[in-house]
Amino acid sequence: MTHLEHALTQTAEVSAYVDLGADTRTRFETLLHAIITDDDYTPTVTSDGDGFIVQWRAGRRYLYVEVYSDGEWALLETADDGSITINEAGDGLPNLDRVRERITALTDHVTAVLAARDTPR
Repeated sequence: MTHLEHALTQTAEVSAYVDLGADTRTRFETLLHAIITDDDYTPTVTSDGDGFIVQWRAGRRYLYVEVYSDGEWALLETADDGSITINEAGDGLPNLDRVRERITALTDHVTAVLAARDTPR
């Protein structure tokens, strides 16, 4: 199963428990299709009851995009120390190129950390 298929399956599972409306799910799935590749760290899809959330976690580093049922979105990113580096919101969908850049940066970070762990000392 690809990362996108996994995220879409999780979206369907969330939809079974939280009714956020067909329009919200369609916007969220549009987001997923635009930002998820199999070259990236695997995301998780969930909901807080107000919208669909796709998130990536690596230690204290965190990237989160939420698509709300009221037509808005939020983008949050934290650094290794837990400090917030991005906290944005708006209508429709976020800048998809920017989200892709942040996913790539997180994936590169995870890859580097894992490679450092596997390197003999």
